[in-house]
Amino acid sequence: MFAAPVSYRVVLSQLITIVATLLFCGAVQAQSVYCSGSIQSCMDAMSAAGGGSVILEDKTYFLTQSIIPKSNVNLIGQGTDTVITWAPSVADSINEPMIVDDGNTALVNIGFSDFRMLGTVDTSDPNDRDRSDHMAIFFNGPGDPAVASSLRHHNITVANLEVSQFGGTGIHIKGSNNLTTFDLNMYDNGWFPTDLFHNLYLLRVRNVTMIQTDSDAGFRESPSGHGLRMSSLENVYFEGLIVEGNADHGIHMNNVTNMTGYDITSEDNCQDLLGSCGNVRCYGDQCDFDFNLSQPQDPYYFAEVQAPFMAHQIPGVIEAEAFDVGGDNFAYSDTSSGNSFGDGAGNRNTDVDLVELNAGNYKVGFIDDGEWLEYTTDLDAGNYRVDFLASSNQAAGGEVELVIDGISYGTTDISSTGSWNNFQTFSLNDVTIANDSTSVIRLNMGGDGFDLDSFTFVETLAGDYDLDFDIDGADFLIWQKELATEEGLTAWQGGYGTGAPLSAIQVPEPMSGLLLLVVAAWCQSARIPRTATCSR
Repeated sequence: MFAAPVSYRVVLSQLITIVATLLFCGAVQAQSVYCSGSIQSCMDAMSAAGGGSVILEDKTYFLTQSIIPKSNVNLIGQGTDTVITWAPSVADSINEPMIVDDGNTALVNIGFSDFRMLGTVDTSDPNDRDRSDHMAIFFNGPGDPAVASSLRHHNITVANLEVSQFGGTGIHIKGSNNLTTFDLNMYDNGWFPTDLFHNLYLLRVRNVTMIQTDSDAGFRESPSGHGLRMSSLENVYFEGLIVEGNADHGIHMNNVTNMTGYDITSEDNCQDLLGSCGNVRCYGDQCDFDFNLSQPQDPYYFAEVQAPFMAHQIPGVIEAEAFDVGGDNFAYSDTSSGNSFGDGAGNRNTDVDLVELNAGNYKVGFIDDGEWLEYTTDLDAGNYRVDFLASSNQAAGGEVELVIDGISYGTTDISSTGSWNNFQTFSLNDVTIANDSTSVIRLNMGGDGFDLDSFTFVETLAGDYDLDFDIDGADFLIWQKELATEEGLTAWQGGYGTGAPLSAIQVPEPMSGLLLLVVAAWCQSARIPRTATCSR
């Protein structure tokens, strides 16, 4: 029930204070910062803090110079409403990549996800097509793909990006090891008037996984070049790629070793035939590829890029619409294209169907079987009941499975409430969190007939099956009739006799109570949010 993420706007000097406090209080945890100003400044500050994610807002960021990425720092947008482009003062003349390595420093563990990169070549002006370095992303590393240690950059993820209208190659990556691309939508790149610039070009790369699940994504309509150009690659796996409508070759490669593909579509290419051309073409002595696998294979390298949309603390309430950022199949999975209610009532521009109940109050609606949402959360150890606030106007309703860090904690049935706006509570009992942690909660949705407003972790006593805050014979009877599990009996035995009515709880003396308040206030002031906003 909110209209915007809860965040703290901090300038770079405050980020330094955060870093110092984290180092004083303990190990540096993965952080995220909302960035409303200079992307470079936010990435530099996050690098200084030890790494994490820079989260972009749903607006246009105008660059006047290239962004230099940093190791252990991800750049995450909010969908195609997050746009990176050149500022009008340089747009007509700049011949540089938008994101580029510094030419010397090795980059490790970096990701780019869920935003649009828009070039500024005037496609109607033939004289404006000779900017060959006008690219979205360019990593220029040396090395031999047969020797992983000789490659400069390692562990790169590029996911859910839309890249278009660049004079040179859209994305050009050289000299790298372990590359994941996921649902790239690349088109209209490679306007330079030769066939040397393409939508995507990989050179000297080892362990590549390229997966496409969205039929609207793909590698299309390069006006001069190829859909995919690859040279000197080793260990490559393609799945679901769509390559079509390009001026020259669809998939063009040489010197490739152990390249395989499943469900690959490359068709209607060679639109501007200048010579020998094909939808799939390999030349040279080393053409070790097979794009006709009968079933998917395991990826060589696959890294997810996501971060919290806002800070969550358990015990407490999590609004259903406050799922992580990172894009489809990373932070959520939505089976329908687009939002059934437009842009989510101005809240978040994702494919997740968000419905505004009233001012500032949203629900996740139109839930389909197999969809899921993830929430990065700080969990306190304890025993919990999880209450799902849901509605359904369908007789069949549905179900929600609670999964934390890949472990299932059970499933709750959602029955009909008689109306889509009549929300009722459906509970999952006996959820035990063994240790304090920062974890990813996933809600796996089943059925096609309910909406979800929020879910709440409520602290309970292990073995307190009637939820009256003590453990006695009444709880044993419930265990005997309804549970009858060894784990449930062990919980009852271990807690029998604990708990007390509120009237039996002692009230602290005034001075001790004051001391508790002072300590609590100090601890609260020392807490540092995991999600901040960089506005500089």
